[in-house]
Amino acid sequence: MQMPAAPATPAATSTSPATAPALHDAPTRTTDHAAQSPGDPTPTLSRRSVLLAVTGTAATAGLTVAVWKTTDRGSGSAGSPSALQPSARKPTRTTAPPAPRKPGQKLWSFQTDDKVKTKPTIANGVVYFGSNDNNVYALDAATGKKRWSLDTGSVVYSSSVVVGDLLYVGTYLNGLYAVDAATGKRRWVFGDGSIFSSPVVVDDVVYVGSSNGHFYAVDAVTGKQKWSFRCRKNGDVTEAPVVVNGVVYFGSDDDHLYALDAETGKRRWAFPVLDGVNSAPVMADGLVYVSSSRLYAVNAVTGKQRWSRAGAKYKNPVAGNRALLSPTVADGVVYVGDSIEYLFALDAATGRKRWAFETESSVFAAAAVADGVVYVPSADSNLYAVDARTGKKRWAFHTGDDLESSPTVAGDVLYVGSNDHALYAIRI
Repeated sequence: MQMPAAPATPAATSTSPATAPALHDAPTRTTDHAAQSPGDPTPTLSRRSVLLAVTGTAATAGLTVAVWKTTDRGSGSAGSPSALQPSARKPTRTTAPPAPRKPGQKLWSFQTDDKVKTKPTIANGVVYFGSNDNNVYALDAATGKKRWSLDTGSVVYSSSVVVGDLLYVGTYLNGLYAVDAATGKRRWVFGDGSIFSSPVVVDDVVYVGSSNGHFYAVDAVTGKQKWSFRCRKNGDVTEAPVVVNGVVYFGSDDDHLYALDAETGKRRWAFPVLDGVNSAPVMADGLVYVSSSRLYAVNAVTGKQRWSRAGAKYKNPVAGNRALLSPTVADGVVYVGDSIEYLFALDAATGRKRWAFETESSVFAAAAVADGVVYVPSADSNLYAVDARTGKKRWAFHTGDDLESSPTVAGDVLYVGSNDHALYAIRI
């Protein structure tokens, strides 16, 4: 396989509110949305997985696993014994230290045998991630050297979570895995169905959704089910939940955002959305943000809508509005991509647009925010670093294919997967 291209700076612009596509408000709702009792599930392939399958390029088999590792050499000097007189000393010889890595430069990359769509997880100096080649990988976070890999027998769309000495991850066909984080040995498996959803672990309970129309609470130590909640018909749960203050929030393909009691699984409220939930919900300042074809801000306690916003209109008016995808919230701002080419920065309290940044293709995955910079993965094969205040591009890193992996920041390094089959470590 050809090596990924060196970092480049493709055309991408920050668009002022006057010229960027207009987002559209919806009236604020003041009524609660009580949902009816869930119906029988009908397992279906999630729209997100279909979207990823359609937009992704065909996988290439038979690639050789390789590790690229970059290390810096330290500087040194040689001198004479201090007893020598100044006139008799040998001249000092010094070696210039290596130039420091600049933001946006690759530190290392690790090649798998298929697309890497999962968000990397960093724990105890190890980066964990899954690949469409059926494996979960553990790499040294500093060097990219492989520590272990586990063949799950199925595509891994789910991101991992590490708690204590265990790693938890879902698989496309073979259920939820608990794995020894140090060795990669399997501890237990829950279920045998399709789990796109990334698990969340709180108080020794694993919360995870399934493509069989159920949401589960599982004992983190034993793998035994504590409770399950059945969504409405066609209610696949394909995105990660969020658990806050004893309540678990998650979206479903049955067109609802749910709030359940984390201890019992009893429903507290259900909020209807348009066209199914296509993102993991995020929580900030008492509001739950979730996207479908629109972006919604919902009161976490009551389930009432605070505001909602549609994406920009397509040029063809018959096509309607672009979908808004995968929000991230930081410092009072919601960052959300759309299905064509933009990342929007919206006021988290009101939904008003602050700025828009244009890429060359869809922004499917959630951005990461750190130290005043928004890191934006785009299907144009680039990761963009964008000033969080102004929306201006700082730099871009080019990979060999679409980016559908959310990036993870740990210190001064960013980790992100690409559809070119690689995981990258990038200096930021």
